[in-house]
Amino acid sequence: MPASRVTPLAPSGRIAAARSFVVQLHPLPSTPTNQPMCGRVENVATGEYTDFASLEELDRFMRLIAGRSS
Repeated sequence: MPASRVTPLAPSGRIAAARSFVVQLHPLPSTPTNQPMCGRVENVATGEYTDFASLEELDRFMRLIAGRSS
C-alpha cells in the first residue's frame, strides 16, 4: 500500500474548515454536453452551498468562499 501524502493546511496541522468543501457529483444527463461533471458543493464551515453544472461554476464558488476566509 503506498504511503499517503500529508500536507498540513493550518499551523496546528489540522485542515482549515473555512477552506474545506464537500463535493457531491451527479451523473450527467444522457444529452450531449461538453461539461465533464455536475453536482453540488458545500462549504464545511458556513454551510453555504450551490449546485454546479460545470467545472467553471464549481471553481467560481470555491474561490468565492475561500477568498472570504483569507
